[in-house]
Amino acid sequence: GPMDVLEGRDGFFQTFGAGVNGAGLTDSLGRPLEFFSPGITVKPYPSCTRSHPALDATLELRGRSLFVPADIEEVLCEVSPEVTKVVKISNPRNPMEAKFSMEFCVACALLDGSVAMDTFTEVKLAHPNVRSLMAKVRTVDVPALQSRAPFAARVTVRTGGGDCYSAKRDRGPW
Repeated sequence: GPMDVLEGRDGFFQTFGAGVNGAGLTDSLGRPLEFFSPGITVKPYPSCTRSHPALDATLELRGRSLFVPADIEEVLCEVSPEVTKVVKISNPRNPMEAKFSMEFCVACALLDGSVAMDTFTEVKLAHPNVRSLMAKVRTVDVPALQSRAPFAARVTVRTGGGDCYSAKRDRGPW
């Protein structure tokens, strides 16, 4: 594996550290032999971790029950540039590529109310409702979000009636 798995690009600190740089990390290593802070983290969705803040925001919007997927005209996912360096496959051709597609993940979150292992299947990927909603999802880099958190996201859903609903996340639930 990479020698800079903790501090390097896409390393543990960048992904989960919220600005941690690793200084003094080994000062108390082994005393005790467990992580107390920030504790154990959970990866709630089987997609790229960089998509998680946008998925949390999307699921919050869906949970408010202010619209139904059929009413959606556009979904704007504004994300920090670090997100689109990896989550960049707009038109996935297989379940693995779908894990790196904001369009697919957000469409499924809006349609199903969840993103789980059974989201990433050939059948789901080819489903007309998923494909139709994917075409309405647009992902845009917003450098100002980078200062908030490496993977920050703001999701806005605009309906055919002109209503707009937004939610943002600076980081995932970890």
